[in-house]
Amino acid sequence: MLHSFQEPFGSTSSTKATADAAARTLDRVYRLLRGLNAIVFALALALILAAKLIPPIPVIDNLSADSWPIGHRHLTISDRTGDPAWHAAITQAVATWSQAGTDLRLTVVTQTGSCHQNLDTIEFCEQRQSQISNPEIPGREGFVAPVVDGNHHFHSVDVVVCSDCPVDQSRRVVIATHEMGHAIGLPHNGSPFSVMYPSGSTFGPDAQDLSILRSKYPR
Repeated sequence: MLHSFQEPFGSTSSTKATADAAARTLDRVYRLLRGLNAIVFALALALILAAKLIPPIPVIDNLSADSWPIGHRHLTISDRTGDPAWHAAITQAVATWSQAGTDLRLTVVTQTGSCHQNLDTIEFCEQRQSQISNPEIPGREGFVAPVVDGNHHFHSVDVVVCSDCPVDQSRRVVIATHEMGHAIGLPHNGSPFSVMYPSGSTFGPDAQDLSILRSKYPR
């Protein structure tokens, strides 16, 4: 007698189909993870290559020759901006350079009025971007105006920052730290991983910056 045959539940063919589906799912997960790992690896490699392959830009200033003389290294950092945001940025910049391992002593005070080159003082004041920019440096966000004697010793430094530039607080900190670096004698740094890079950097001072400062102002 012929009997109809029905494959029971859990038969070989259905088990194989389930196994194939599971294998396909695992393969998709593996490919996704491999793709994510490739992205992470590529980002890490890009950072390493950037540090080694980005050509240093030429240094276009001569502040590396200037320094605060012995006996004039307890400096007043005068905030004349009248802006709480700039005051916070200046205070953070002072904290950064105070940890550089030098014999400079930096004290922040708040004052009113315009900058006017006081002895042993780095003064911060504001101007509109249209006042501090020029055709050679459009979009300028800050600059330093030092008074230096014939021995390359600072008498005083005025730092002018932008009052109306569309910058956030982290950028203000970069600007204040960069310009204060100039005010204590640092030139531009060709590395994009230094705050003294011409356009600034959130990385802070690098080993070259600290080496220059420690040679100028050894403890």
